[in-house]
Amino acid sequence: TSAVVTGSATWSSSDETVAVMSVAGGGRGGFPGGPVVGGGTATGLAIGTATVSATYTENGVTVTGTAVLTVTDLPLLSLEITPTNPTASLASQYQPFVATAIFTDYSTRNVTASATWSSANGAVAVISSSGGTAGRATLLAVGTSTITATYGGMSASTTLTVVTKKVTTIQVTPTNPTAHLGLNQAFVATAIYDDSSTGAVTGGATWTSSDATVASIGTTGGSAGVATPIKAGTTTITATYQGLSGS
Repeated sequence: TSAVVTGSATWSSSDETVAVMSVAGGGRGGFPGGPVVGGGTATGLAIGTATVSATYTENGVTVTGTAVLTVTDLPLLSLEITPTNPTASLASQYQPFVATAIFTDYSTRNVTASATWSSANGAVAVISSSGGTAGRATLLAVGTSTITATYGGMSASTTLTVVTKKVTTIQVTPTNPTAHLGLNQAFVATAIYDDSSTGAVTGGATWTSSDATVASIGTTGGSAGVATPIKAGTTTITATYQGLSGS
């Protein structure tokens, strides 16, 4: 014969860092350690394995049964790398990346140290997959390389651009000018680099006007940075270059 004795048995987990057994009524138990009576439900705390034991005594006879519980991740929904498409100066030597796993319950986890990292162009940058340097790219030469992180069967990639020097700020001049209808207003975009040098990037910047009904702005050739007033009002003129903007 047999009988269900789940509620009468004494339950324990061999590794309470991996899983703990519930107390009677379903609440989580096992902290700070030791068996619980009336359990039978395990709560997973970390990836790994634990031996779950149930001990039952009747008529002076005590018996114990065991089972191995394996705690795994939730299914992986996607993998992301940050920063996205960064530009780094060769003088900075390194560019760190972070890999984030997104699971099917939309929880997230930093898996930088667990991911496998690769650089498509080892002449431009190499990237570490081990220890405290995991996800850190070492910059070797000017150029581009695709950085890939692989975790749980999924991969994510981003493009790393290595330049001689990196833009830190974009300035647009003149500042807050007043223009008259019928007269165009020319703007200049200046890049300030991480070595404190500067350079005009008017022709290479992307220009926008926040209100194109007040003034339009040229984006190509000789018209780049040249605003044409259309009606009275105000508009913000913005120049974007290498991912940075100034207005």
